[in-house]
Order: sequence, then structure tokens, then C-alpha cells
Amino acid sequence: MVNCAMRLRGNRLQELSQGVRFLGVFFLAALVFAEPGFASDAPVPVSKPSLLTDQDDKLADDETLKAENKGESAANEAACEIELAEIDVVESVEGENGCGVPSAVSLLGTTGSPPVSLLPPPTVGCAFAGKFAEFLSGPAVKKASEEVGSDLTGLRVGPGYVCRRRNNLPDGKLSEHAKGKALDITTFVFADNVEASIAEDWGKDTPEGRALRHLHAGACEVFTTVLGPDADPNHSSHFHVDTGCHGRDCTYLICQ
Repeated sequence: MVNCAMRLRGNRLQELSQGVRFLGVFFLAALVFAEPGFASDAPVPVSKPSLLTDQDDKLADDETLKAENKGESAANEAACEIELAEIDVVESVEGENGCGVPSAVSLLGTTGSPPVSLLPPPTVGCAFAGKFAEFLSGPAVKKASEEVGSDLTGLRVGPGYVCRRRNNLPDGKLSEHAKGKALDITTFVFADNVEASIAEDWGKDTPEGRALRHLHAGACEVFTTVLGPDADPNHSSHFHVDTGCHGRDCTYLICQ
């Protein structure tokens, strides 16, 4: 009996000794693999890019619109005040699919001497209205008036805000019209019933044609995008001007 008990006790001690050695090896391995050199060598799983859907594209447009209009909305939350511009502040436009104008105004014209009317008054964003007033108060208008021999008194324009994509295509990026940052001009009206029509007078060596050249060049000094008949057939009858962002730092200009 005594010999049996001693053999059992010896077996248990041997098992305990083996267990202690196993734990020691385990903790030693854990310490070694925790060193920075091993951590940097471990492969990092790379997540696969998800496929973009139409819904993703819509959400991206929404976020872009919010980011672009964040500063403008805060600056004009109470009211929109523009020097030399005659405006009516209207309710913010909240369209679908990323369209909208957070600080919308109806641009009636400018209050300079002489005043210039926009027919019909377009709906645009406050910041764009300020840029347009700057254009109509600039030297290009004076040069155009000298060409035709009378003052500029009005412009025939499009509606400004339109919820659509570029060139009225069913998909693609939103037009700047959808953000209240663009306007189409078809005709410049001068005193004495003189009109300079983009569709009829562009490219002609006449007072009206030369006036349009001055106005086109002047617009390129103010807006980030100016498209006319020389750009493409879509703009054969009007000037498109907008303040959209081009390039990573928004300094790239388009003048055609």
C-alpha cells in the first residue's frame, strides 16, 4: 500500500512538472510574438472595395452639395445683402436627388447707373447673385455699350435654378443649375431698342457681335465657367456662366 501511494504521488508530481513547463513555454512564445518586429510582419487583411450603385452616386451628390453650400448657407441664413444688386429673398429651395439652393434669391437686376434688369428674374443662390452683379458692374459692360452706342439696360435669361444633370443627361454629375450657381443668357438688351442675340449675332463683325465678344471675355474674368457658341452645339444660342468648383483647389477655369 505504501509503495502504491508513493508511486501515485510521484506520477502526480511528474504531471505537475510537465504542466508548469508547458505554461512557461506558452508565455515565452506570447512575449516573443508581441515584439514590434513580429507585429509589423503580420499580414493585414485588405478590404475589397464595394461596388458603387446609383444610390451611392446620389448620396455622393447630396454630400457634395451640403459641403459646397455650408458656408453660403451660414452667411445668408438671416438675409442676403449684395451691393449694387436688386433682389428678393425667397424660401430656400429643397429639391430631390441632391438639388437645392439653401440661400435662394430672385435676382431682379442691378442698381447701377443705368440699372440693368433680368428678364425674367431667375432664382439663384445669394453668392452667385453677388458674382453676377459684379459682372454687370464691370468694365466689359462699358466696352459693350461703347460698341453699340447705347447703355445696357437688360438681359434675357433662363430660370437659373433647374434640378437636372449636366447637359440634361439622365445620369452623371449634377448641373450647377441644380445648385443655384449657374445662369444662361440669350440676349443683351441695350437702349434705343438695340439687342445683341447670341444665336444671331455671335461671331459677326458688327457692333452687336463685337459687344458680345467683350461680354464673353468679361464673364471669364468673374465666373469659373463660361460656355458660348464656340464651346459646343449645346451652347450655340446662349452663354452659360457658373461658379462651380473645378480641380482640387477650385482654381481651374473654363472659358470657351
